[in-house]
Amino acid sequence: MPVRSGRRAAVRAGDNVSSRPVADFAAGWHVVEMPYTLLIEIWEDPDSHSFEWGAVSEHSDELRSKVSPNSVRRHSYRAKSDLEARQMYHDWHGWDAYVPGPDFPEVFVTAEDVAAQDRYLAIRSAG
Repeated sequence: MPVRSGRRAAVRAGDNVSSRPVADFAAGWHVVEMPYTLLIEIWEDPDSHSFEWGAVSEHSDELRSKVSPNSVRRHSYRAKSDLEARQMYHDWHGWDAYVPGPDFPEVFVTAEDVAAQDRYLAIRSAG
């Protein structure tokens, strides 16, 4: 998740959108945040009882198949940023809140991230 930006779109007042308006324009238009999300998976290695998690990608699937070939997918979810993904991982385990270091900026998912993952998911689900 390499870029720190979200997606914005202009919509008319009254349009059915799930995001909250953040600014008004003339003629009743609003800017709304419409974040991109990536599919994140949590895998458990039954031999070592260790967990790994991350955004679905060809690289992560290849690495897992080499390092932990017997891993079992335990959970999946979508996140709009690295911090949200980490917090959801902590929540799944029942741990306390994830607290990043002071110099750890939140990195948001981009359109390019989503497009790359969607291309791989199409291949993954076909194979």
